[in-house]
Amino acid sequence: MEFSSVNTIWVLVGAALVFFMQAGFAILESGLTRAKNAGNIIM
Repeated sequence: MEFSSVNTIWVLVGAALVFFMQAGFAILESGLTRAKNAGNIIM
């Protein structure tokens, strides 16, 4: 594998991890609020 393709794969993996981290934090924060406000927290 060429160096630039390894670099591209690493950037894509890092972007996916950040995306899932943000989704997990939104779920955590919505769990700490009342049920009627959970939708507003996720937005």
